Amino acid sequence: MLTAMAAILAMIPLVTNVFWGSMAVTIMGGLLVATVLTILYLPALYACWFKIKR
Repeated sequence: MLTAMAAILAMIPLVTNVFWGSMAVTIMGGLLVATVLTILYLPALYACWFKIKR
């Protein structure tokens, strides 16, 4: 999670650049979505798939 946040924060200066701005926003969004899915969705899917009880 720290690596993804470091990469997202490192790309903030590129957002204002005309040439690299759109790619920086896309990478930042992809990293954020992938991190959230890995932390929240994947464990819930695992628990449902293997019928883990509380």
